[in-house]
Amino acid sequence: MHLPWKVVTVMTLRAIVYFLSLSLLCASAKAEDRPDCSLPSQRLNATHAILEVDKVWAGTRVDFTGTATGNDNGDGNYLVGYYDQDRWLTIAKVNAFSHEIRRTRLQSRFAGWDSHNSVALATDRNGMIHVAANMHANKLNYFRLDSNNLGIEATSIPGAESDLVTYPQFLRTADDNLLFINRNGRSGDGSWTIRQWNGSSWTLLNEMSFIGGHGFGTKVSGYPSRFYVARDGFIHLAIVWRLTPDASTNVAISYAKTRDFRQWFDSRNQPLQLPLSPDNSDLVLRTVPNQGLLNNAVVSIDPNSRPIITFTRYDAQGHNTVELMKNTGGKWQNIKIAVADGHFAVEGTGSLPRTVALSEVSFAQPDAPSLYYHFPDAAGETELLDPSTLLPRCVDRRPKPDFGRFADRALPTMRPQIRSLGKDATLVWAAQPANNDRQPACTPEAPRACNPPPSTLKLVIDNPDKAP
Repeated sequence: MHLPWKVVTVMTLRAIVYFLSLSLLCASAKAEDRPDCSLPSQRLNATHAILEVDKVWAGTRVDFTGTATGNDNGDGNYLVGYYDQDRWLTIAKVNAFSHEIRRTRLQSRFAGWDSHNSVALATDRNGMIHVAANMHANKLNYFRLDSNNLGIEATSIPGAESDLVTYPQFLRTADDNLLFINRNGRSGDGSWTIRQWNGSSWTLLNEMSFIGGHGFGTKVSGYPSRFYVARDGFIHLAIVWRLTPDASTNVAISYAKTRDFRQWFDSRNQPLQLPLSPDNSDLVLRTVPNQGLLNNAVVSIDPNSRPIITFTRYDAQGHNTVELMKNTGGKWQNIKIAVADGHFAVEGTGSLPRTVALSEVSFAQPDAPSLYYHFPDAAGETELLDPSTLLPRCVDRRPKPDFGRFADRALPTMRPQIRSLGKDATLVWAAQPANNDRQPACTPEAPRACNPPPSTLKLVIDNPDKAP
């Protein structure tokens, strides 16, 4: 889809005006040019319990998930959601103490190549398991299971029969309510709804979508970041806005926060109207198509409750960058953190194979906030930032726990996949990278890429004697 010349011209002028109004900060030194951080070496815990959960599908990268059951009696149980080696959606209950593993296959089978078809899993305050998975603009696949015997209790959400469901996710609020969030529609033309679990059924929180499908005078699709639940109860959100199904038409980032998903506010604590759109939300960044903006922005909060948004785009030379926007006194400032040596295209539809990975800014050590990023074909870097300005200060090159060594890579085309389940547990497996949601070709160099063997899904537990 090509935008009319007039629309592009207006967007370009608005972008120029907007960026001239920003206070821009820039760090020009590359990561390799900055000094190592002179901090004590990290202690690597050598005590692990490595539990083989199951053989799993490894045809493409797709998000598996898991959680501790949350019981207060320290039962050591974890719940894990994944696609098994035959591509069936499966839930496993793993006991870290006895190493007992119980599995239940659900009646949903993954086609095998669409990296959007992530698995979402959560438990409610009564211990009931909720699962939603295997959707990319498809009918909702939802299951409810008893946590004791993994028996299936329900397989639908009344009133949620849309045939165009994507990105299911569950969210626990500060007051322990369970929410279910998903997109209805397609890329470039989608809106988002949210439901709350009342103990027996799901109910819509709003009659209208909380993220809309229109902006800039046309159809748009909003890509929300992970929801950041702050200690004060506010839930913070960054949204990347896209004009068409092509990733090259990501053109803006906005910000909003809420406590209840009914009333929303901007960074100045001014109320926002629903549905959120690029026209009525707190505009953080505005650009034009083909500028490398990726829909993987991440929001975090500093110790003074100020929002920070991490994102990636191209610089003037076409190199991919890692940047952040910080908010001070209701004004957004741009800081460039790092620049890649080359150009990795942000364009096309489906799951892109080579993208920049980003984390939130971590304030676990307030005097040394950190940001992790990973450019394609390069080692991941952790930047330590100045706590007052958030400018890059040095690169943390201390050895880090290498969970990737636990991944069984049956083929050279497979890559380690790592999913943290909290402080002491990590899921590890191997899978081939995303391929625009298409089956890769079998070639002389990769003769089994189109029909790969399974990988072993492992649950790696630090300090297993202290499992939840």
